[in-house]
Amino acid sequence: MIYFIGLGLNPPYTIPWEGIKLSDRCAIKYLDNYSTKIDSKLVGELKKQLGVQPASRSILEDFNKIINDAKNQDVCIYIYGDPFIATTHQALKIEAIKRAVAVKSIYASSFLNVLLGETGLHIYKIGFIGTLLGDEKSSTQYIYRNVKRSLEIGRHSILIVYSSDNDLTLKESLDLLISVESYYKEGVFGPNTRLIVAGDLGKEGQEIIAGKIKDLKQIEYNHKIFVIVVPSELHFTEEESLRSVATGDPSGNSVKTLLRQRTEQIIYKTTKAIDSLTVDNETGDLIRNSKLYLNDAGEFLAKKEEETALMQAAYAEGLIDALRFLGKKNINW
Repeated sequence: MIYFIGLGLNPPYTIPWEGIKLSDRCAIKYLDNYSTKIDSKLVGELKKQLGVQPASRSILEDFNKIINDAKNQDVCIYIYGDPFIATTHQALKIEAIKRAVAVKSIYASSFLNVLLGETGLHIYKIGFIGTLLGDEKSSTQYIYRNVKRSLEIGRHSILIVYSSDNDLTLKESLDLLISVESYYKEGVFGPNTRLIVAGDLGKEGQEIIAGKIKDLKQIEYNHKIFVIVVPSELHFTEEESLRSVATGDPSGNSVKTLLRQRTEQIIYKTTKAIDSLTVDNETGDLIRNSKLYLNDAGEFLAKKEEETALMQAAYAEGLIDALRFLGKKNINW
């Protein structure tokens, strides 16, 4: 059998009692030192208490060996936080089940439930969750696109900060986000984007700070394990909770959806075209109807009914462009 055992966020104090008892039962005991780099002092304590062997990526991803060993003896894998936040363990679990090897999971607190509990962010407002990798440019591009989508629908994004040596600092993380902003230039990680940073969650020394990227870059933040939240617009209870626990100014962000951007562009250029026209008896009704459609488009935008707003703006644009097409008016779009 393979046991997947969570250590919680403040081991050895947060190890489930069942997980401690299993250390006497398992012939092979791994300590995952890959998905989260564990402090060497803590590794020593866990080796002494549980008899674990620190396991690197190569060991944990050798599914054949682990599963073959588990056919004849019990294997324990101890994992910082909750067992299945890291996809490696989920993949091993599925493969073991396919090969008729029994598995059991001993759950513990993860950064996710503690983050929500400590900050007061609403779970139903969580959108994208991704990993910020220090050595992969493609990961920041993937993060950028997904954070933007989440902001467009009013959802918070959570970025797990990870590097191969777990030495990615807050300043370096922010530089990665600023760098990808210079590529896309859509305002997702601009200098005034507001973030929430939570370090060493669940421990006595946890620290939650909030503010704009340009201000957070000036802060000395010495936590090796931390997550970054890109908040959308905050519910008043979320903001109230954050102001009670976070240092800085916790506020949310919003970005314009592509629909809104497109609609605003159409409204702007159609309004400009109308302003350049002279109203006469032949075209007056059509121009007035176009203005009414533009007015409706603005009202629907205010109510965040963006698809309807786009249709109204497109009607207005089409009426004015018909004048150009029929040779009634000279319009330079």
